[in-house]
Amino acid sequence: DLRHVAETFDIPYHVYKVTKNTKAQVEEEELKLLKEECKVDLVILARYMQIISDNFCNTFNHQVINIHHSFLPAFIGGKPYHRAHERGVKLIGATAHYA
Repeated sequence: DLRHVAETFDIPYHVYKVTKNTKAQVEEEELKLLKEECKVDLVILARYMQIISDNFCNTFNHQVINIHHSFLPAFIGGKPYHRAHERGVKLIGATAHYA
């Protein structure tokens, strides 16, 4: 939880619990906050390990940068660094791309 870091710099901090059943509703709330209320023009997704919907991509057309480990598709899901280490992987990296 990095709420205290955001508050130190007076940055709004929001957490959304996303489940399979709530994903569409939560995304609508996120889009409303980001686009309408905060007037965000660039979204950086760090370790956001979910598929971004077409609606989200269309709302922020060429304004989303996704940053994640470079283990995909070999180590999907939680704790990819742990699983890579268990399999003997010696070199790790990250990737950043527009979404």
